[in-house]
Amino acid sequence: MVDIWKASQGDQDLLWDAIKEQMETKTPMGHLEPQDLCLLMQEKSTPSWGMIPGKVQKANKVLSVITDKTYNYKYFITVGADRWNKYTENQKKALLYHLTCRIQVDEDEESGTVSYKMRVPPIQAFPEEMERYGMWWPFDPETELDARAVMTEAAEATSDSIGDVGPIERD
Repeated sequence: MVDIWKASQGDQDLLWDAIKEQMETKTPMGHLEPQDLCLLMQEKSTPSWGMIPGKVQKANKVLSVITDKTYNYKYFITVGADRWNKYTENQKKALLYHLTCRIQVDEDEESGTVSYKMRVPPIQAFPEEMERYGMWWPFDPETELDARAVMTEAAEATSDSIGDVGPIERD
């Protein structure tokens, strides 16, 4: 059995900082409040998470029902404490920002209705795929996504905006 616990207030604050960064470019994210998000720590990262030692889940009302308490969480973000504890402050911020990018808040301008959804990253790859074929993704006219351009921009933005996140200690 894997131990899971609610993160410290300091780590919850880092999560909220990541959401505030999202609000700078995604206005509907302003519908989220700190009490809508719960950061959980899990003893060990789950191998199915891959390189990212965390996951985001849309909350449902089951928690309120089984605990007989009222919770209004919209999302649970679970992070592997085994890797989190080895990260620098900047790496922690980068991880939480990455995970909060999966959250999508939409507002219908006419009705004012707000909906909460999960986003899927536009590019996903396996190491063996990259080794064999490299950046093979073509331009997709439907989404106007050019994978090579996205990856190049991401690499440039990483080096320009957050600087060196530093090495991550490996077990």
